[in-house]
Amino acid sequence: KDSFSANYHIDDGERITPSRSPVFTGLARLRSQVLGLQETHIFSATVLNVATAGFSRAQSRSGTVPKVPLPANLFLVPGTQSPGTLNIGAALSDIGASVTAAGGGDLTATVRNFFTFSDDVRWIRGNHSWSAGFWIQRIQTNNSGHGIGASQWPGEVRYASLLTFLQDRPRLFQTMSNLTPLGWRTTEAAWYIQDEFKLK
Repeated sequence: KDSFSANYHIDDGERITPSRSPVFTGLARLRSQVLGLQETHIFSATVLNVATAGFSRAQSRSGTVPKVPLPANLFLVPGTQSPGTLNIGAALSDIGASVTAAGGGDLTATVRNFFTFSDDVRWIRGNHSWSAGFWIQRIQTNNSGHGIGASQWPGEVRYASLLTFLQDRPRLFQTMSNLTPLGWRTTEAAWYIQDEFKLK
């Protein structure tokens, strides 16, 4: 005798975080999906097998984006979603003191997939209740976007003072035009054997 069940769940969310700049806002779009399958097979009155398979996916896109449309000539790097960062009076090693607020950044995408499978067998004989099974899970994580190690993307320019800004003499300009997506893969597995018995 066999029985089968399945379930699916999807959840969407959006988080908007005010920033210190009136022009930009923090934006995060989230989606999670879960799919579960289970099959139960009864071999006899004393032997039962349960197989379970599951898949879950969590993905997010987050970053700091403009609240209003901005002219294309204000973007440090053409083709990006945000104009970049402009610092006046900031130190090279950290944020320091600046007369400007931090600019925006392109959205960073993160996707994590979980593939899971398990199988369990239960066998009752006399006073003993035996069970054995295994579990395996494959995890995939992919990141892409400026948030994976290129904080200057989509561009950053720094001026030592207001005077050098008015003279257009930047102290530093940096960007990263060739972003490399990052991926991680992990496989985990476990097994067990168990015996439960009742004393007379």
